[in-house]
Amino acid sequence: MGMEKMHNPATATENLLMMLLSFSLLGAARLRAELPPNEHRVMAELKGNLTFPNNTMPWSSNDSDDPCDWNPGVKCDWYGQVTKIRIPNLNLTGSLPADLGYLSHLVSLDVSGNQIGGPLPKFSAQLTQLDTLLLNDNNFTSIPPDFFSGMTLLSNVSLDNNPFSPWNLSSVALNEATNLQAFSAVNCSISGVLPDIFSGDDFTQLQHLRLSYNNLTGGLPPSLSTATSMKTLLLNNQGTGYSLGGGLDVLMTMIDLTQVWLQGNAFSGQLPADFSLLTSLQDFRVDDNLLTGPVPDTLSKKKISSLRVVYLGNNALQGPAPAVGDGVEVDDANVTNHFCTPQPGVPCDPRVNVLLDIAKDVGYPITLALSWEGNDTCAGAGADNRTWVGVTCDGEGNITALNFAGMNLSGTISSGISSLTQLQSLTMARNNLTGEIPGELTKLANLTFVDFSNNDLCGPIPAFTNTTTTNVTILTDGNDRISQDCPRPPPPSLAHTDAKFRNSPRPHPPSPPPSLPN
Repeated sequence: MGMEKMHNPATATENLLMMLLSFSLLGAARLRAELPPNEHRVMAELKGNLTFPNNTMPWSSNDSDDPCDWNPGVKCDWYGQVTKIRIPNLNLTGSLPADLGYLSHLVSLDVSGNQIGGPLPKFSAQLTQLDTLLLNDNNFTSIPPDFFSGMTLLSNVSLDNNPFSPWNLSSVALNEATNLQAFSAVNCSISGVLPDIFSGDDFTQLQHLRLSYNNLTGGLPPSLSTATSMKTLLLNNQGTGYSLGGGLDVLMTMIDLTQVWLQGNAFSGQLPADFSLLTSLQDFRVDDNLLTGPVPDTLSKKKISSLRVVYLGNNALQGPAPAVGDGVEVDDANVTNHFCTPQPGVPCDPRVNVLLDIAKDVGYPITLALSWEGNDTCAGAGADNRTWVGVTCDGEGNITALNFAGMNLSGTISSGISSLTQLQSLTMARNNLTGEIPGELTKLANLTFVDFSNNDLCGPIPAFTNTTTTNVTILTDGNDRISQDCPRPPPPSLAHTDAKFRNSPRPHPPSPPPSLPN
């Protein structure tokens, strides 16, 4: 009886695996063979356009026709389609292919930190899968119109430090990239205004906006007040002859802010009245602007435990010097503003406080702030012994006259003027004042002359019958609505509806985006 032939199970398994591997390789080869030729052509152009010094990249000498073999730097999916090109910091020169948009499955493109030049390609809504676009620190010369059209999945963009020809954010269809988490375009020749597109309703995940060292003008758009996921806002140091301006109230409701750099611009008016919602704030820089008025006590370590840096220098801030707290890095703000004293927390003279109340109701105008320096309203201040503009005193240090005529003031007449009990003359003519004449002014027993002519006042003219003088001259001509009912005030803006945010649940911020290059 012959012996039966023994079968080796291991050999059978190996044969099966070899068969499956052969079929897999054959299938992959067939899939690659069916790829559109444009993708291979574009990658070949990319390889040919770029110069790799000193053979720093393997694919500078790689003879393979398949881009998926060009490693490191190129990644493909299972079907052999290019999904990632990452060749940063290799000192590459040359240009990008004009038809780069044919790489329709590209998810990540990183050519940062090279010397690649020429115009950026016009993707024409082809790179709809793109998530990460890092082009910073190169020599690109222009960015085409509608560059971001169709990039609805784009989350991380850096264009920093490229010598683009002037362009603006409204021309590149940035509003279509609503999935953005980080957008950085520092020092790349952006001009025009900051468009009103960055609302929390449209850009629900935007956490980092960096646009420093450009040529932006105008103010902070109102929609920023709803950007409650924004963590980083860098708009500092716009170019010579250009600057951002206006007020900063939109910051009060950007509740996730950690870093705010607005230095080197022309922002004016007072700081946000309340920082208490910005509980994560760490780094706040608004030095070298035209800011006026007092520093709110909510901008302090006591109120914001995360606070690490506060720069307020070279403005015209007023009132007491701020005491931001131990452990907070500060600049020379206490000696480069117009605080009543340079010592933090030391209160101002009562006369200074009265004049600041008057200035508050007309928006703390820069014309007054630049002159009002020191803690004695009736003595000269500063190196040139300047007197306080618009203020006249007697020999005993009493304020006897205020003259703010023709200073282009907007706002209302402060009832706080009634605290100046020795006041004899009050002139606020030829401005843009609105509202009523405060009835409290009739309590000024020494007042003899009042001139509110040529404004836009309304309401009744108070009867100055309680003064010790028999003749009080009151001039109100040039106010077309005087003695008429004043119109109802407009509803409060978002910047003044803090209670709404305090009583609403704090939105949960999305996960952080990939870190931007420095």
